[in-house]
Amino acid sequence: MTEGTIISWSKSEGDEVAAGDVLCEIQTDKAVLPLEVDEEGILAKILAPANSTDVKIGTPIAMIAEEGEDWKSISGPVLESGSAVTDEKPLKDEAAAEFSSVRHLGATPTLIGPAVRGLLEQYNINANEVRPTGPKSLLLKGDILKYVKEKGLKPVVLTDKGPVESEQQQPKVSVMPNKFVMAPVSRKEVESQAKAMKKQQSPYKPGLVSDFVDLELTNVRKVIAKRLTESKGTIPHAYSVIQCPLDEVLELRKSLKKDGIAVSVNDFIIKASACALESVPEVNVTMVQGQVRHESSVDISIAVATDNGLITPIVKGAAGLGIQAISATVKELATRARANKLKPHEFQGGSFSISNLGMYGISEFSAIINPPQCAILAIGSGSLKLDASGKPINVVSVTLSYNSEAISEDSAANFLDSFKTYLSQPAYLLLGGFKTKSQAVSI
Repeated sequence: MTEGTIISWSKSEGDEVAAGDVLCEIQTDKAVLPLEVDEEGILAKILAPANSTDVKIGTPIAMIAEEGEDWKSISGPVLESGSAVTDEKPLKDEAAAEFSSVRHLGATPTLIGPAVRGLLEQYNINANEVRPTGPKSLLLKGDILKYVKEKGLKPVVLTDKGPVESEQQQPKVSVMPNKFVMAPVSRKEVESQAKAMKKQQSPYKPGLVSDFVDLELTNVRKVIAKRLTESKGTIPHAYSVIQCPLDEVLELRKSLKKDGIAVSVNDFIIKASACALESVPEVNVTMVQGQVRHESSVDISIAVATDNGLITPIVKGAAGLGIQAISATVKELATRARANKLKPHEFQGGSFSISNLGMYGISEFSAIINPPQCAILAIGSGSLKLDASGKPINVVSVTLSYNSEAISEDSAANFLDSFKTYLSQPAYLLLGGFKTKSQAVSI
């Protein structure tokens, strides 16, 4: 994370704050997190109002006054709501010192507001010549105005001292085939020609062009685009496709529904993937600092679409969970993901990912690997197909994208074969897989 968005403030100016209090909520790359203050005092000034976007790490967002200080007299450069923070030129002398995100007023001022800086430039004043009266030697706007009044200064007027051509000296450029002809012309002729050209610039009339709305990209979408571009450009993607029968899963799902157990086809897919990863652990790996790491736990990331972008909450220990437990976990994580309430450990990490677009009618697609993971399973929609005996059956197309540096073609093929076997005989998923058929796992 290099920048974030101030979603809301939990404290107002003038409120007392103590260590551990939540000061505001900040939207990071993929979640909204509370920012806790580690100092005591009074919230004197909010520099970055709610909805301030692109606030870079290290940028001051508030000022906290010490006990006994007049917090109302404290001022600072307040950003307009929803505006982006831009990098400023380094300040001179003591003002060049780096400050923290929540500025606690100390002995030496480290900040000169834009209003103060503007006055200094307008009257050509050296900041060291003005006596600061703000808290802890902070230079205020009133200090500059008082200095200007005492010295009788006047604003510096910048004039253009360059040569000014007369109307008779201004050239006229007439376009001729393969050559230019220069001729003297008056200003009125230039203006009249400009107006005539402006009228002829566009043949389109108002109302012929469709209306449109520009939507600003969220931080989440920017980060997703950046990371997926890096993944596709740096990770050697390989792909394997297989079609898996769904009839047994659909029948078992209907049977469970009659018993009051509501689970989805996606829940069976997650469980089948987890069991297949246990059967073929060579696919349950991550790439860390150029080394292939075999993960001991099967933690499956599930792609969830939100208004801000795609996020991947993790079903931890999926191989040890029953179908019903997986269903409840996915629903709870997806609900909190769409409400931006996930905690970092709930969407960061994982050993394998699943992206399911079957409910949108997408027959098949290839997904991009989410590093440091080394594989992602793309699930398409179900369709009817004739089997060897000519009987119509429901099948689903599944595409495995995997890092060919970390996972061999044989391992990828074995994983898909195991996955297909589990979907073909989903009753074993209720028992935890083929390896634990004698030990029933509750659904």
